[in-house]
Amino acid sequence: MMGRIFSIKPICAGQYIKITIFGIKIKIKPLSMGFQNFISKIVAREVYSAMEVKELHRETFSRFLDYNVGKNVAIWGCGPTIKHYNNELNTVNVALNKALFLDNTDFAFSFAQDAAILRTCPGYIDKIKAKKEVVKFIGNFLQPQHHLNMPVIKEAEKYNIFKYYSAARMWLPAMDFSWELFPDITCHPLADFSSISFAALHFALFTHPDKIYLIGLDSNIGGVNLFDCHNPAFNSKKGGNYDIYNMLRGYKKFKEFAKIYYPDVEITSVNPVGLKGLFKDVYTKDYVNEHPELLKENIEVI
Repeated sequence: MMGRIFSIKPICAGQYIKITIFGIKIKIKPLSMGFQNFISKIVAREVYSAMEVKELHRETFSRFLDYNVGKNVAIWGCGPTIKHYNNELNTVNVALNKALFLDNTDFAFSFAQDAAILRTCPGYIDKIKAKKEVVKFIGNFLQPQHHLNMPVIKEAEKYNIFKYYSAARMWLPAMDFSWELFPDITCHPLADFSSISFAALHFALFTHPDKIYLIGLDSNIGGVNLFDCHNPAFNSKKGGNYDIYNMLRGYKKFKEFAKIYYPDVEITSVNPVGLKGLFKDVYTKDYVNEHPELLKENIEVI
């Protein structure tokens, strides 16, 4: 039966291949041996990567399924608006990159990804080791050349450090499945749309809280401003060269994803800038005092 639906036959002494699909016949030239080997390597890499992701993520994330049921989670980015938030909400806090070093905030989890954090914050691994009470996730891209960039973390369990894989790929050919979001992160990579925030959001949904608050995730067209990890100057003009457009597309994708798989989880942007109008929006009094023009709108203040 399968032969009637799909078949491949060599013709003309191997000069062409005839492919028949549902009675439709297509004649093509066979691929060169070099290109066939190239494709074979890509397919093999994907298979081995899937096996590696499943093995690692089962160990890393299985324990956190529905971990935050009945609680609210806040994801803390490094955008300038974070200075206007003063812990007004009772939340389980997740830090992104250098937000972990904020004062007067207790974090339960933290996320960092690839080698960038190691370049921009000297001694990052030693700093996070000192925060033994925080569950720390260190991510890596699913592509070979980035594997060498990750530090070898000794005694990881002792310091609550766990590894994971991001779905992003940044080389040709574009075998990029990062746009595919899966609810079960114990056997799939975490999402990546040019920002560490998506891995944290993917994880937060997996823990199934009542609400998720996005704090300091400004997604501003001018770039995401980062504060220096030694001297948190939030008004610094230093900025990461992020693909803001890709990030906004990612948040829209997550909104659709959450609506399907987590319809009972409410996602809220605190002091939104680039994300304004996408999720539920709320503002702090401190932010409104600096932006009194918002009072002309029908806004919710916490």
